[in-house]
Amino acid sequence: MSKKSSYNVSDIRGASKLTVQAIVSIIDLVETVHSTVSLTKSKTEDRKGGLSGFIYWIIRGITHLVGGGVDRTLAVLEKNLITELYLSKTGKPDHNIDDTNRQIMLSIVNGVLGDYLVEKENPLAISMVLNQTIKTNSDSSLLLIHGLCMNSQQWKKNGFDYGKQISTTLGFNLFSLDYNSGKHISENGQELSEKLEELYLKKELGSELHVLAHSMGGLVIRSAVYYGENSGKSWVKILKKVVFLGTPHHGAPLEVGGNWFESLLEISDYSKPFARLGKIRSSGITDLRYGNLTDEDWKFNDRFNRSHDPRLPIPLSENIQWYAIAGTVSAESELLNASFVGDGLVPVNSALGVSRFERHQLEFPETHTLVLKGVAHLALLGNEKVYGQVLSWLKEA
Repeated sequence: MSKKSSYNVSDIRGASKLTVQAIVSIIDLVETVHSTVSLTKSKTEDRKGGLSGFIYWIIRGITHLVGGGVDRTLAVLEKNLITELYLSKTGKPDHNIDDTNRQIMLSIVNGVLGDYLVEKENPLAISMVLNQTIKTNSDSSLLLIHGLCMNSQQWKKNGFDYGKQISTTLGFNLFSLDYNSGKHISENGQELSEKLEELYLKKELGSELHVLAHSMGGLVIRSAVYYGENSGKSWVKILKKVVFLGTPHHGAPLEVGGNWFESLLEISDYSKPFARLGKIRSSGITDLRYGNLTDEDWKFNDRFNRSHDPRLPIPLSENIQWYAIAGTVSAESELLNASFVGDGLVPVNSALGVSRFERHQLEFPETHTLVLKGVAHLALLGNEKVYGQVLSWLKEA
């Protein structure tokens, strides 16, 4: 008996649109290469002219036509099936029926292409949702914020469920955030600030708020605090503690490496068309080159061009207690772990806010940091020592 699919019609519709757009992009890429290597084609000749240009134009037209037909058909199916199958008793779609596998797939796609999905109004684009998952009688709350290409369900790892365990031990109300990690960090930060303000005004956060953030999630909450403080939001006043797990405060080497590779492809006319492939990464990913937090960090720069660190210096707010945990996967020298390897994705220095530029230095008290050997980036989500340290920090007065 075949396993029941967890993907709904909206997923298929979104995937079909994405596939059609990808095919058209590949056709453009092939045509550009064709034009570049053709010895008989003048450099000044319009690449859409001539027989080959006409053929590519026809192929594009057919692709769009087929894609449009699929999209219209699935739109009809979606209207009828989703209405019947997904409506809850309140008459609103019940988004909680999606299983873990579907959420993982959507999270990855959004992490890589999330900004593009929003621009094209693709049904696969994730909207930010801030949910209360555990309600207690406490006046304190804990918010969990996931990282790139992930979702709130992935806080459960290796038998650990940090949120539930902390809530049970300390009695905190528990909130979790889901967001499109392919959008700019500053966009997510501003939206999160607005949502937290709404909850504050509804008196749902209590008098104390704490945050546990993994990877990119740490940059999102720092951005939210920045925009919240600058716009006079009240929720910032009740934010007491923020714990970072493997957050790339000063960027991640993989994004820097990808940017260098893309620049190398631009050198030759023959390899230049393939540089487009290096641009198939979201705004969220390119923000990780340096750890952008504000609109100004990216608005006035081509995010695919190599450049010096464009960030505004954003210090840690003195009204909040900040904590950071870094991991290492290598037994090599401390210098290698500090600047390059770290937990496999984020170097130790970046995770602890250490910068070679004084203006970007983040001042964590020594007792507010921890470096764990043999703990990789994702393993930070399911580690006994990590959980013990986070619990200890949150218990402190």
